[in-house]
Amino acid sequence: MTLPDQLSDEQVRLDKWLWAARFFKTRAMATQAINAAQVELNGLSPKPSKAVRTGDTITLNRGEHSQTVLILAVSAKRSSAKLACALYQETQVSIDLRQLQQQNKMRHADIQVNKGKLNKKERRIALRIKHD
Repeated sequence: MTLPDQLSDEQVRLDKWLWAARFFKTRAMATQAINAAQVELNGLSPKPSKAVRTGDTITLNRGEHSQTVLILAVSAKRSSAKLACALYQETQVSIDLRQLQQQNKMRHADIQVNKGKLNKKERRIALRIKHD
């Protein structure tokens, strides 16, 4: 996989890089996430215009999920998804944490929450269990 020609070692705005790396569909959505403190750059809460460089670390917090990536290349232009993946590398700690969260979610998915009144099929099953 080759990197696109527009890649450089120059600085690019954080919101523009997040958009080019395909973390967000639009720059406006990237700016909103940065302003909502859902994005950290090297452990700090930046402004959308903060310049990013190769080697910086970005942490994205989206609800329950958190993702930490290392910037491998800088691009100001949005390109294909394959080329966008070449812009960053997710840290091993982030990958392990995400897999652990998925396993916990699957374990808890088996537990049913009392949703109120039983439907007809559930009542029949409950009656069979009760009378056996």
